[in-house]
Amino acid sequence: MRASWHWACSLTMALRHMPRFVKAAVKAKPVSYDTAKARISTCYGCAKLDLITGQCRECCCFVRLKVQWADEACPDGKWDE
Repeated sequence: MRASWHWACSLTMALRHMPRFVKAAVKAKPVSYDTAKARISTCYGCAKLDLITGQCRECCCFVRLKVQWADEACPDGKWDE
């Protein structure tokens, strides 16, 4: 079950989100270290994080990357800005 979720989620992310992530990375506005730390702490406390892959089960993102960009948001609205 876990392996099938991982592949399906990874494929979904690659096809649907990669163009947006590449565009965001090119003109990324990084957040402060404290903001990124607070965001990743929130993600690691969430039941939707797959601890093996480091991906959110809600949006299929790799949270260690997503938490660093100012224009990104938690799909459940858990990041306080």
